[in-house]
Amino acid sequence: AAIVIDPAQVPGGLSSIRVGSTVDLVGVTAQGAPITVPGLQVLKVPAAPGPGALSGGSPSVQIVVAVPTLTLMQEVYDVTEGKFEVRVTDPNATAASGPLPGGSS
Repeated sequence: AAIVIDPAQVPGGLSSIRVGSTVDLVGVTAQGAPITVPGLQVLKVPAAPGPGALSGGSPSVQIVVAVPTLTLMQEVYDVTEGKFEVRVTDPNATAASGPLPGGSS
């Protein structure tokens, strides 16, 4: 699934997202219900910032994540239609590591 994100939605910034990283989408749906979609593997990240980021426009970028089931696909859609944050786990993180600081609960 392709997800359009604002780098400000990523604690640690966009550079913390790499191919192979695992991300959790945390937020509220457009209807206001809290929702978390954990454990999505990043398949593709932008090679460079989008044109809006350089010209002072919207800094949004698109990442691609693996979504293994239709149920999770619906949850990803529900989260990304509302307000959300992306929490990143580095692919080289140890088992004791968790999301980067700065995320909301």
